[in-house]
Amino acid sequence: MIYLVDDQEFFLKTLKIRYSDRIRVFNHPNDAFLALLSERPSLLITDVFMPMKLSKNLPPQGMDGLTLAEIVKANMPETNIVIISGNDRAEIEEKYPGKLSGFKYFFNKPLEDDFHTLVSKLESENHFIPVSLMLKPKEVELLKGVEGKSLAEKVLYIVRQYRPKN
Repeated sequence: MIYLVDDQEFFLKTLKIRYSDRIRVFNHPNDAFLALLSERPSLLITDVFMPMKLSKNLPPQGMDGLTLAEIVKANMPETNIVIISGNDRAEIEEKYPGKLSGFKYFFNKPLEDDFHTLVSKLESENHFIPVSLMLKPKEVELLKGVEGKSLAEKVLYIVRQYRPKN
């Protein structure tokens, strides 16, 4: 599951359409944090600066995206984190010295196609299907004709053929 946290409604709707059932969108880090208590995403994409959340009968809630990212990094190290912002990296580093260096991925908005490529790459790296193979002698012969230099590549090819389509 992908978590996307951003305060721009149009952006949220656009990516929700593109990623349909693989993404949960949140317009504030506090909402994403509450969801994290019951679900662990494979990927968190979060904007840095978002306005205070104002709710009736509650004090203003002010967690920003970078704080959320730090919480996830510390408590869910298996979750990949992508930081996005309409602000320049230098501006963010000035406000939060040294904080961005702890995250591998940073993109400026508006996002280009390389962002979608990255999301696909991170998703594929984090969705492993455990496979146990017991090959019959006849199947071993079939492996000899499969493309690939090593046995591992040949087996990987066979596994991909049996991978369920999502």
